[in-house]
Amino acid sequence: MQAANLAPIDALITALRDRGLNPLPVHATSLKDPVAAAMVAETFASAPPDIIPERDRFRAVCARR
Repeated sequence: MQAANLAPIDALITALRDRGLNPLPVHATSLKDPVAAAMVAETFASAPPDIIPERDRFRAVCARR
């Protein structure tokens, strides 16, 4: 997160919750990094997302109903 500015992510989480979703923010430095890719894969395996709106090519916020 650039300059630790989480306000946009917090706003997205709030908006998704307001719509009845259960967001699970997942942040990774790079999906090219095997450790980060494994963490994302394990997270999605244990909590499969219903949707993945990408914030950019490295980070996603996942939401479950």
